[in-house]
Amino acid sequence: MVLVIEEQEQKGMTLGGIVTMKSSKLANSLSILLKSSYISDKRRNKEPLGDLTNLFILEDDAVHINGMELSDEQYAAFSTMFGSLAALTTGEKR
Repeated sequence: MVLVIEEQEQKGMTLGGIVTMKSSKLANSLSILLKSSYISDKRRNKEPLGDLTNLFILEDDAVHINGMELSDEQYAAFSTMFGSLAALTTGEKR
């Protein structure tokens, strides 16, 4: 799994990455879950869906995420999660 968070001038924070699964069937399931979750979040927050073309791409046993916009809440959750992971792996106390 490779995830990259970038700050875009027009979109704010965006997520990109590749998640490789053990099989193409699992990758397909993950792709469906990601799309469903993304659409549900947008509808719940009464936000426009925008262009979903190429946002999630299924390729064999991998799912590619391309420029998915992150809310401030989602970005904070990523920061907390990966900050904790970095602290565990480096021994740094937070």
